[in-house]
Amino acid sequence: MHGSAGLTKEQVAFSEQFQPGGTNRPPNPLVMPEGHAAVNGGCEQCHAVGKPNDDGTIGTCTECHSRHTSSVELARLPSTCAQCHMGPDHSQVEIYSESRHGIMFAAQRTLLNLKADPRTLTTRDMFVPTCATCHMSGINGLKMTHNPSDRLSWYLANQISTHRPNYLQAQINMKQVCTQCHARDRIDRVYSNAELVLNGTNDKITEAKNIMDGLRKDNVLTGPQFTQPIDFLFFDMWHYDGRTSKHGAFMGGADFVQWHGNYELLRKKIELQHQAEELRREHGRR
Repeated sequence: MHGSAGLTKEQVAFSEQFQPGGTNRPPNPLVMPEGHAAVNGGCEQCHAVGKPNDDGTIGTCTECHSRHTSSVELARLPSTCAQCHMGPDHSQVEIYSESRHGIMFAAQRTLLNLKADPRTLTTRDMFVPTCATCHMSGINGLKMTHNPSDRLSWYLANQISTHRPNYLQAQINMKQVCTQCHARDRIDRVYSNAELVLNGTNDKITEAKNIMDGLRKDNVLTGPQFTQPIDFLFFDMWHYDGRTSKHGAFMGGADFVQWHGNYELLRKKIELQHQAEELRREHGRR
């Protein structure tokens, strides 16, 4: 939320390797109108998980592993990831709970070996995947990682999603995990369908963005962001509905692709178009 404020050049450069533009930028325009107390008590509680520490290390292990015991079982629970990955702007745990993976976990959790040694973890231990299984764990001899980006091929959280620099390798890495339980043709089909949803979502957001950019260019919409109702409407489209649609497609949450995603995108796009037309009419009467 605070951009590069308070960070060294070295820290900014390190962060930019994983999320270009995520740190090397001014503070988020919501910081001032919401207030620092709200941001520090809200956004920063999650976004600080990868913050550089004074001793030169990166990240906060206890966010996932707890204090004193460094529990691998806790780190494997979806509810641990849900401390941050939940809600309308990144509804991963809700999507997971709706997915077949989440349903199976809820029904068969007691049969899993959540305490298994990561160095020898197999699908006998985790025959139902949790967030950690897919994004970080090494299973059946695969390489483990503490960088969740290693298996992510798109910037799904961005306004307009683009390939990550490691797009091809990331898909290979994630699909290797998927093949521990699923046939390759099914995996490829899921990815192909998800990318179709992603491209359609990008198109809808781009159309809305072009309307907003046109209003700014023609001085119909002036002043700081988040001072007009249409600013919030556009923000909700990409930050809530667009993200939900894309994450739902890749994680198996049909309801989130449709009713929490594309339906809301369509509804708000029509509303945004009407608000833009009204703003232009008012501007013409001045």
